[in-house]
Amino acid sequence: MSKKSHSTGNPTRLWLEMHILGWVGFVLVIWGYYLNAEMSPNCWIVWGMGNLFIGKYCFDKKAYAAAVMSLVLIFLNIYGYFSWLGN
Repeated sequence: MSKKSHSTGNPTRLWLEMHILGWVGFVLVIWGYYLNAEMSPNCWIVWGMGNLFIGKYCFDKKAYAAAVMSLVLIFLNIYGYFSWLGN
């Protein structure tokens, strides 16, 4: 029986392994807000990537409502990107 255990090793490394998707997603979403404030069409791509990371993190943590919300937001990010390209 081989079950991965987080009980041994460097506590900082273990914490980072457990939460890196959430923090990377957080940074990308905040960066997306900044790019949106600057009216950069790239904000939609950055936001989408952030929502993808947050969605995966939430799914892994069994926070299904937040994971579904992130999935819906990815579709809105795609819509926003193409909408801005059309203007």
